[in-house]
Amino acid sequence: MGHHSLHNLRYYVERFSEWPIPAVLFRRRLQGLLRKVDEHPERDRLRSRADYYIQCDEPFEVCGGTRIGNFQDWVHSSYYFDIRRVLRYFPAHLGFEYRFGDETDPPERPTLTKARLIGEGGRRSVILKLNQVRHYRFVNDRVPYEAKEDRLVWRGNVTRPWRAEVVRRYHADPSCDVGRTNHPEGPEQGYKPRLSISEQLRHKFILCVEGNDVATGLKWVMSSNSLCFMARPRFETWFLEGRLEPGRHFVEVAADHSDLLERVEEYRARPEEAMEIVRNANEHVRQFRDRRSETLVSLLVLARYFELSGQL
Repeated sequence: MGHHSLHNLRYYVERFSEWPIPAVLFRRRLQGLLRKVDEHPERDRLRSRADYYIQCDEPFEVCGGTRIGNFQDWVHSSYYFDIRRVLRYFPAHLGFEYRFGDETDPPERPTLTKARLIGEGGRRSVILKLNQVRHYRFVNDRVPYEAKEDRLVWRGNVTRPWRAEVVRRYHADPSCDVGRTNHPEGPEQGYKPRLSISEQLRHKFILCVEGNDVATGLKWVMSSNSLCFMARPRFETWFLEGRLEPGRHFVEVAADHSDLLERVEEYRARPEEAMEIVRNANEHVRQFRDRRSETLVSLLVLARYFELSGQL
């Protein structure tokens, strides 16, 4: 069984194994867990993250929302499993509005979602850690930066014009390994076979390009010993893409990726700076690998949501 299949199997086995546990047992623990935030050694960071995920600060009403007690959405199974894991700590009568999938258009009212636009346009989108099976795949990279192949790599499904432009510019360039993984329907070229995560990690430089929303691979790239190159992000999720700093967590390239090879040459000549960025990226990732802390932040976000909606 491949790494991808094993990752998915573990996820669904874990989620289904939790299913029989009565929700009442989780509801009894809610207040105790919220109090644990004040005892946590990184309580300021946890509260800062929660405030970032729910940026609306005005009271609002839940209009025609879903009640926790009768909530089901099997069409989006991974989203459903992930949101249910934190909703079960709250009373069954509470209502909420949610949106699953890659939509990032601002909702009319505060809505629980996976992703949003960075900036004022996303203030009514309340972020939770959703679709974890696809987005939260970290790696334990055993190959040090200096031992990797001195090239840039990117693979991705091309459905957006900015990804098509990356492929058009660089798929034939011998100094990098860039290609689309879906066969083009028209005259576009640039198809190359998929590369596994471990195959991509053989390279020093990995490009991340947003798709329908965030770049899915950004999480495992920033957990590795490879250097992340990307344009300044427009979308953000639980991974706090809006808090990533160019030159500290990743190497920024132009929005149209026109300076990509120039930026790669810069960091070929500056290995110490490259490794410092890699270390900072790894430190950013560290906060998302602690399950207990992740649960506490999720509960803080939902508690605030239900308070602002006048239900708690």
